[in-house]
Amino acid sequence: MGFQKANNTVTSTAKNDAAKNDDWKSDAFINFSIPTRSGGRRKLGAIGLKMSKPMQKDILDFLADNGEEGLAQLKERLIIDFQRSDGDNGDALDLSVKPAE
Repeated sequence: MGFQKANNTVTSTAKNDAAKNDDWKSDAFINFSIPTRSGGRRKLGAIGLKMSKPMQKDILDFLADNGEEGLAQLKERLIIDFQRSDGDNGDALDLSVKPAE
C-alpha cells in the first residue's frame, strides 16, 4: 500500500485574480508632515488618492493643473480636527439636575 501524490496542477483563481487586481493602489498621495526642531520634518501619515473616485480625481486634477500654487490653495481649505478613538472627546453630556428657580 502506498501514498498517492497530490495533484498540484489546480491553481487558485482567487490568488491569480488578486494578483491582477490593482484596485487597492493609489494614483498619488498627499503626505502630512510636521517640522522637527533641527529643521527637518517627520511624516505623520498620508492619504492615497485614486483617479477612480470622483472627489479624489477632482483633487488630483486640481493639483496637476495648478502645481505648487494649487497645493498652497488646498492647504488653505483643509480642515484638520482631532478625534479620540476611545470616543472621549472631553465634551461629556451635562445630565445634572438644575435646581428649580
